[in-house]
Amino acid sequence: MSDLGRLFGLCAAGPKPLENFTTTALAIAINHDQRPIFHALRRFDRTGHESSSFPVLDLFREPAVPLSISAEVQQTLWPSDDLRLGYLDLVLSVRDSRGVDAYIWVEVKVDAWESGDQISVYLAHAERRSPRPDVVTLGRTKVTELVPFVTWSDLVEAVESVSNPHYTWVSLREFLLEKKIVRPKVRSVPDDAKACIDVIVDVNRRIRHLWPAAGTGLAWVDGALRKAMEKVTRQELLATGGPIIYGLEKADGLWQWCLRFSVAKNSERVPLDGGTVIHAAETGGLSREWRRHPGRSEVLERTLPPGALTSHDDIVQWFDDGLRQLYDAGVLNSYLSGLEAKRAAAAAREAARKKSSGDSAGEPGAAEQPEGPED
Repeated sequence: MSDLGRLFGLCAAGPKPLENFTTTALAIAINHDQRPIFHALRRFDRTGHESSSFPVLDLFREPAVPLSISAEVQQTLWPSDDLRLGYLDLVLSVRDSRGVDAYIWVEVKVDAWESGDQISVYLAHAERRSPRPDVVTLGRTKVTELVPFVTWSDLVEAVESVSNPHYTWVSLREFLLEKKIVRPKVRSVPDDAKACIDVIVDVNRRIRHLWPAAGTGLAWVDGALRKAMEKVTRQELLATGGPIIYGLEKADGLWQWCLRFSVAKNSERVPLDGGTVIHAAETGGLSREWRRHPGRSEVLERTLPPGALTSHDDIVQWFDDGLRQLYDAGVLNSYLSGLEAKRAAAAAREAARKKSSGDSAGEPGAAEQPEGPED
């Protein structure tokens, strides 16, 4: 089938049209020009797996070894005995100079995370194969601790690292940037305000996802937040949602990302006690990455050193990690309880007002009287 024919087949509605389209476009590019994928395979992050065996990935640590790569998409792992059914997004076939093939199974993610125990299923299947395939992930950031990973940003850098890449790679790179699967690097200074505001808006979305019931008590409407941030000129880009403060600040002359919990007055006027919040952090097991500041209004603080991360997705992931730590430790419970109590009291007052207004109006007029039975 032609390249365009393969892509056209993905136009029909499906559960993961963007992911399927992007994976197929990647496979097409690999089969036209292997150089960028060679570069990307040397960039896999193996943190936590330094001593583990990944025989196929290890081949790419020796540039002098002649290898060739081909790519296929959407292969099925059929169930057998105690092995469950699995569907592989992308399979890379790596052939050495002797004509021996080895395989890399790639779980591809664009907008979603790991579904259930996908990776564990793939690893179980891989253990039954000889030679054993390497199992890895490709996504915006790390998908799981179980296997090494490479990011879409790494892939774009790989395209830019070779001279005259095939046009399919150039088109894929443009598509990844256009769909914001890959973002330009964030310089973390107000001169790059748009990129920094994009980070802050995405953090706001993570807050909304983690605490949906809090509504505007924690999260902004995206457009309103963006407009508020765009009005800030060469100053700290900090957003506040309830007790959470997040964004970009200047410390000792350098710009850094920060995430804080404040017991100062918030927009919902929910009273908070610093001692109670720190006690919740301790009993809930909040990471020691969070500095505790008893006696200050900003009682909890987590900061990202200047220049430590420059990828949009990596920075947002750093914020997401911190927010999930707050969520898991239950640090926001006192605020959320107070917010719910205030809203319940407000609803009760409104109900009482409406009832009082209806009573004072007297009996309904003749036009409002229900019709009686006909004579």
